[in-house]
Amino acid sequence: MTDAWSHQIALTLLTGRSDPTVLEYLDPLLVWLGNPDNPRVAVLAEAIARRGLPRDIAIDRGYALLDQLLFAGPPGQPARILGLAATTDPAAARRRYRHLIHAYHPDRQPQRAAQLNGRLEAINLAYAAFTQRPHYTAASRDPAEPVPVRSRVHARRHRPRRAPRSLPFIGERIRQILGSAASFEQRFFTALVLICALILAALFFQREPPPHAAQPSPPGAPTLRDVSSPKPESTEPGSAPA
Repeated sequence: MTDAWSHQIALTLLTGRSDPTVLEYLDPLLVWLGNPDNPRVAVLAEAIARRGLPRDIAIDRGYALLDQLLFAGPPGQPARILGLAATTDPAAARRRYRHLIHAYHPDRQPQRAAQLNGRLEAINLAYAAFTQRPHYTAASRDPAEPVPVRSRVHARRHRPRRAPRSLPFIGERIRQILGSAASFEQRFFTALVLICALILAALFFQREPPPHAAQPSPPGAPTLRDVSSPKPESTEPGSAPA
C-alpha cells in the first residue's frame, strides 16, 4: 500500500464530501481516529497536516464521514455498519470490529461520549448478527474471541469428569502450602491447622461397623447363660457324685 491512500483520506476530510472509496482504507482511518499519535498511521497524520487541516476539525469530519458511510442506511444491515462485504472472511471481520471498537470507545473521545455510546451499541449488534451467518462456523472462530454464553454452558455440561486426586498430589499440595509460609511460626501454625483439619475429617467420615445379626442356635446347643452359670451340685442323700 503506497502513500496514495493517505492523500485520498486527507483530501476527503478536507472537502468534507462523502467518498465511498474511503471504505477501501477504512482500517487505517479507524486506527487514526482512535489514536491520532499511533505510529502505524503516521503517514495519514502527515498527509492531513500537509493539507493544513487542524486535528480537531479532521477528527470531527472523520466521524461525520463514517456516519454517512456506515450508519446512514436502513437498519438490519450489519455488513454496512461494519463496512464489510457480505463474503468477508471471519479474520477480516474480527479485525474490523476491533478497529471500530477502538475508534468508537467513549473513553477515547469523552466530549462526544453520548454519540459514541449509541454507535458502539450499533456496532456490537451488527457484529453479533454478522457472526451468525451460516458459513461463520465454530471452526473459524478465533480462540481469543469470547465464546457465547450458551456455548459455555453446553461445554460445561459435556465436560469429562476429572479423575479423583491421589494422595501423592495432596501431599505435594500440602508441601507447597507449607513452603509458601514466610517464617517458622507461620509454617508451624499452618501445619497445626492442617493436622486439625485432617483429624476432624477422619472423625467426620468414620463409619461404624454394621451390627452383626444374631444367628439362631441349633437345638440342644448350650447357650452363653448355661456355660457361664454352672448348675449347683445336688446335696440330697443318696446322690452320688458324678
